[in-house]
Amino acid sequence: MTEPTPKKSALSGALKLVVLFLMIGFWVWFFEWAPMMDLSTRFSHAFERLTGKVTNLAPQSTELSAPVMVNADGCESSLPPNGSQFSYPQAKHQQNKLHSRFYVSNEHIFPMLLILSDPATAERFKVVMVHPRQSSQVQLPAANYDLKVQAGLSWCNLSKGFINGAEVIAPQALEIKGAEVANLRLMPFGDAPADIMFSYSKSLGVIEGRQDQRPEGVGMLNLQRVVGGHYAVEGSINQVPINFLVDTGATITAVSSDFAKHAGVTDCEPYKAQTANGVINGCLGTAREMTIGQFRLKNVKVSYSNGLGNTFLLGMNVIGQFRMEQQGDVMRLTLH
Repeated sequence: MTEPTPKKSALSGALKLVVLFLMIGFWVWFFEWAPMMDLSTRFSHAFERLTGKVTNLAPQSTELSAPVMVNADGCESSLPPNGSQFSYPQAKHQQNKLHSRFYVSNEHIFPMLLILSDPATAERFKVVMVHPRQSSQVQLPAANYDLKVQAGLSWCNLSKGFINGAEVIAPQALEIKGAEVANLRLMPFGDAPADIMFSYSKSLGVIEGRQDQRPEGVGMLNLQRVVGGHYAVEGSINQVPINFLVDTGATITAVSSDFAKHAGVTDCEPYKAQTANGVINGCLGTAREMTIGQFRLKNVKVSYSNGLGNTFLLGMNVIGQFRMEQQGDVMRLTLH
C-alpha cells in the first residue's frame, strides 16, 4: 500500500480547515447576523424618521422609548402615542427664550397631527399628535406660529401624515406670550376629517402677587368626569373643604362670596368676571393656602362674587402650574 505523501496530507488538512471555517461562518451569519440586519433596518428607518429632518423630544405626556416599527411601504405600523411631540432642528436655537404653555383638546372623532411652523420661513418648528377625545399640552417659546392640522384614520409617518386624510390650515396665527396660557379646542362640525373648527382662548399663566411658583406635593392626581362633562376634584381653601370643577377657560379660580367669607378671604380688589349670564362685578382676593388632592399651594389668587352660586371653578392660575393629560374620562395632573 502506498503511503500518502506529506504534501498531499498537508493540503487535505488545509482544505478541511477551510471547509470548517466556511461552515462556522455560515452558522454565525444565519443565526446571528441575518436577524440583526433586519433589526438594523428597522432601527435605521426609525432613526431617519426622527433625525433625518426631525429630532425626538421627550414629550410632556408620553415618551417614546421603543423603536418605531415600520412596514414595507415605509409607514409606521401604529399611531404615535397621544401627546407625542417632535421638535425640528430650528427649535433648538430658541431654548433660551421665554416659554409658555399651549393646551390643545381634540374633540373630533379623528386623530390629529398639529404642525407648528415659523411664519417667516414656513419651516416646521414642532408637531404634536393628539388622539380623538383627548388632550395634551406643549411648552413653546413666546412667538407667533402658523398652524395646520392633519386628520385621518390611516397613519403613515411624519413626512406623509395620514393616507387619504385632510389638511386644514388654521384661520389665524397661534400667538404664544410668556405671561399667558393659550388654549385650543379642535371641534367637529361634520363627520369628515376636514370638518374642523378652531376655538382659541387665553388665560393668565402668571398671576401677579405673592403666589408661590411651585405647588407642594408628589405623585399624580386623577380627576374623574362627572355629570355635565366636567372634571371634579376635592380640595380646600384656608382649610375649608371645597369641591372644584375644572374650567380651563377660567383665568382665575372662582368661588362664591359666602364661601370666601367663610374661608377668611376678605381682601377685595375690584374684578369683573364673564359668566354665562353676562359680566358680573366681584372681588379678587388671596387665599393663604389652597389644596387640590395631595397638592398644596400658597397665596393663591381667587375671585368671588354673588352671582356664582354653589359652583366653584378651578381656573388656569392653578391648573396651569400642572402638566395636564386627558385620556377618556380621566384627567391626570402632575407637577412639571
